[in-house]
Amino acid sequence: MHSVDLSPGGLLAQVTDSQSLMVNSLHSQGIARLGEGLAIEARAADGLVEAIRVETMRFGLAVQWHPEWQTHNNPKQKQIFEAFGRACRAH
Repeated sequence: MHSVDLSPGGLLAQVTDSQSLMVNSLHSQGIARLGEGLAIEARAADGLVEAIRVETMRFGLAVQWHPEWQTHNNPKQKQIFEAFGRACRAH
């Protein structure tokens, strides 16, 4: 587990009401260049992008960790799924 910093005012910061999250990042790849229409939502301490958002979508979010592994131990991860459910119902 390691901490990621959330983008101020970003979707993840809003749904978790946090400035950082503890995540279980388990990847060997990363984003070298952000595509058009995407915004950074979270970064690791080394600068690696850990989460992005599609700017034109109400809830277009992608993360580089496995939030489903920690929902019972980490309420902040559960909040991501709850926000996704609300966005689905609103759609």
